[in-house]
Amino acid sequence: MGYSYNTPAPGFGGTIIDFNIDPPNIYNQDRDMNIDITLASYCHDNGELFAYTNGIYLANSVHEPMENGNNLNPGMIASESSFGGYRVFQSEFFLPSIENENLLNLYHSKLDYHDSLVIAVTTFFQSTIDQSLQGELGQVIEKNK
Repeated sequence: MGYSYNTPAPGFGGTIIDFNIDPPNIYNQDRDMNIDITLASYCHDNGELFAYTNGIYLANSVHEPMENGNNLNPGMIASESSFGGYRVFQSEFFLPSIENENLLNLYHSKLDYHDSLVIAVTTFFQSTIDQSLQGELGQVIEKNK
């Protein structure tokens, strides 16, 4: 959670909570992705991070944009939110595929202008990641469906 390394307030970067130890370890970590409100992350069974998103793009476990993981939730609101991240509460979640253990699905909601004045959730998307591609860093193989 939190912002990237290049925020105006020192010490206000990304916050990591590591639940792999007891008690959990909480620390800051610089990264390129800003996470304002929208956040979903996915870890393997051993607790190792695989991917996360701010609703604008997907990042892999080494905090780089995932191959074909940009331009989630296309539209004017996403374009306006591209620097800080999407601003939709509880709008993104990952679920593993029950048909193929290599596939991971991201379900995400799109905000858009409705009746030109009101911002509303207008679309519910599915994007699919193949975890076995790009040296097991993952690649989005189907997006915004």
